[in-house]
Amino acid sequence: MTGLLALAAGRHASDPEEIDPEKIDAASDPGEADEASADRELPKDTVFSMLSNRRRRRVIEHLSTAEDGQMTIRDLSEVIAAEENDVSRREVTYKQRKRVYTSLYQIHLPTLDDNGIVEYEKRSGVVELAPTAKDCTVYLESISDGQLSWREYWLGLAAVSTAFVTTATLGYLPYFSQNGHVSALLVASTIALSAIAFAVSSARDRR
Repeated sequence: MTGLLALAAGRHASDPEEIDPEKIDAASDPGEADEASADRELPKDTVFSMLSNRRRRRVIEHLSTAEDGQMTIRDLSEVIAAEENDVSRREVTYKQRKRVYTSLYQIHLPTLDDNGIVEYEKRSGVVELAPTAKDCTVYLESISDGQLSWREYWLGLAAVSTAFVTTATLGYLPYFSQNGHVSALLVASTIALSAIAFAVSSARDRR
């Protein structure tokens, strides 16, 4: 009798644990996985790091406004090259597009993909925003709203310089009216320093 009880106990202990089908369904449900991904928040350091580069910001901007929520790397390269060179998409040269394409392919898209901001399929070249990209778009709006473009800066500088020279010429600024060379030097220095800042900024953003 004791032997039979021991044998029964041994069989019971060796039986596999019963699996709850509901747990399997919950674990394998892709909808819940997507919801979990969407609920995940990116660390602020990651967000600021990703938005620190203008090309990455432009990638996020264009993907967020794309009709179907996705673009190819070729289209992204072309539209960003057009913006950087202040020309239409039709006027973008092969060299301009290739420069942007290379940096997106080698650096920026893999970086955005690794940090969960975009989903980048290298084989097809299709890029789309990941659910967590919402954390970036919130900050991106504030950056875009408060940022002065170089085009606006140059227009403003031209207007201020013209007003300054006109005022000095009419005699409303006695010192500068009597010292025209000082006025010319001041305007030229401002333009030169602005050009240097523009060159440095452009070189940094095109990496």
